[in-house]
Amino acid sequence: MLSEPAAANSAPSFTNNEGLKQSALQSEPGSQCGGAQAAGVPSADPPRASTKRAMLIAMMERTQGAGVAEIGQRLGWLPHTVRVAITGLRHARREVTRSKNDSGHTVYRLAPIETPDR
Repeated sequence: MLSEPAAANSAPSFTNNEGLKQSALQSEPGSQCGGAQAAGVPSADPPRASTKRAMLIAMMERTQGAGVAEIGQRLGWLPHTVRVAITGLRHARREVTRSKNDSGHTVYRLAPIETPDR
């Protein structure tokens, strides 16, 4: 059992979620988020070239496309993660095509984004 001064200096322990709820309420909502980007609104800016999503897009925009195994190996993802990322591109209104290569493996391709001429 802790003495009174030691108990006052120790970190609080919560037996229920009440303390966690209070600490969550004390932080300002939106102060740690990036505004509309955090709300799931897709950005008009292309992703940085160093992100895994940008690497995925670059691989799929090649003329030969990319297979699930190749993407997984390059990005360090499991096959289901690769397929979820491809679905995310479809949800972002990117045109994803699927076909078989000469060896019978499925490859995915992205149609390049066409920007209006200015």
